[in-house]
Amino acid sequence: MRLVRWIFAVTAVVLVCGGYAWWRHSTDFIRDAVSAEGTVIDLVRSSSRSSERGTYRPVVRFRTQAGEEVEFVSNWSSYPPPYRRGDAVEVLYSPSDARQARTKRFFALWGGPMITGLLGLAFTIVAVALFFIPTGRATENGRDLGGASPPSSL
Repeated sequence: MRLVRWIFAVTAVVLVCGGYAWWRHSTDFIRDAVSAEGTVIDLVRSSSRSSERGTYRPVVRFRTQAGEEVEFVSNWSSYPPPYRRGDAVEVLYSPSDARQARTKRFFALWGGPMITGLLGLAFTIVAVALFFIPTGRATENGRDLGGASPPSSL
């Protein structure tokens, strides 16, 4: 039981820190990003072992402020597809590297940090509960009695 507690605690810390780092990365990206109008030119099917239908990632083309045409595949996928070919989408891209682009949708920007943070919160709750749940082993004056009951006083 002691090992399980620590596994949950370490996993919670890793997930919370990872979610925070991902959130910071997203906020920094949004702060520095430039907005452009893009067009969905294709939908790439991502196969899934658990489902025959899979999910779809939009392929988006947009033009930077400098006039460079850029294509990128979205970093998220869904079923059913959120777009159809020819749909207009708002794009955020890094001015230093236009290939670092994302569609301006909530889940594309915040999905990863949100899921990671919520998993971290769940592991934190379980870890805290495990540290406060009695193990069922008796102790007397801080000494483990190895599962035996403490002596009763008559």
